[in-house]
Amino acid sequence: MSDRHGNQATVRKATRTAIFGGTFNPVHLGHLFIADEVLDQFDYERVVFVPAHLAPHKDEAPEVSPGARLKMLALAIEGKTQFGLESFELDRGGVSFSIDTIRYLIETGSVAGRPGLIVGADLVDGFDDWREVDEIERLTDIILVGRPGFSGADFRRRHRTVNNLELGISSRELRERIRAGRPFRFLLPQNVGEYIELNGLYR
Repeated sequence: MSDRHGNQATVRKATRTAIFGGTFNPVHLGHLFIADEVLDQFDYERVVFVPAHLAPHKDEAPEVSPGARLKMLALAIEGKTQFGLESFELDRGGVSFSIDTIRYLIETGSVAGRPGLIVGADLVDGFDDWREVDEIERLTDIILVGRPGFSGADFRRRHRTVNNLELGISSRELRERIRAGRPFRFLLPQNVGEYIELNGLYR
């Protein structure tokens, strides 16, 4: 079965799941490493990546099509059985809100028990402005991951903290490197780098 972007749809099975949202523009090794750290340190069976259509906390719109971002994620997690991909936010369009995705995954039976919600320490300052933030805290186990330059020490919501190695890779820097013709290929999965070059993305 394929989704509307022509990608092979992920078969949904209720498992102990941590939700990892973002624009993934593009996905890189830092994203995959964080997901692996969460699986290693907590009792989740999988991490599901949920690419946003438009993120409410970011000023700029993604520079590539939703289909291209979804394809890059599919390539990045290819063969990694503990990683999943959910296109709900891209399929729906508009601004993506975490609470809508959380409810969707719970109501469709895609997750077992309380899902985890991976939140970067760089998002702590604006977290209380997220839509229905109290409901997010009620429905999920918030998982705080370290980001270079952000401690998250003042985060007052109930959460668990990942003791993760902080890799100084950002999608913004990757886009700038690609645009400037600087080296970037060893900062993301090889097949993702090949896809970017083949399709002339971010040039």
